Amino acid sequence: MAEPRFIRFEERGTYRGKALYYILNKDSGDVLGQVHWYGPWRQWVCGFENGAIWSQDCLQDVRAFLLELGAAVAKARGET
Repeated sequence: MAEPRFIRFEERGTYRGKALYYILNKDSGDVLGQVHWYGPWRQWVCGFENGAIWSQDCLQDVRAFLLELGAAVAKARGET
């Protein structure tokens, strides 16, 4: 994944036994959302903070991060 221009992902603890990532604005450090594993869907998901405004580029960066995390899970399961 290419380095996102305006956001960054920071691991901050766990959520139900899996890593919890915060989506942060690179300039202000404001929390824009979280990424965590959602067991019922067996995939990584994100939730956005109320009032956060997203460009196509930033949403594409979030999607790329979710795909990267999903690929790591598939590899660990031997599904690649």
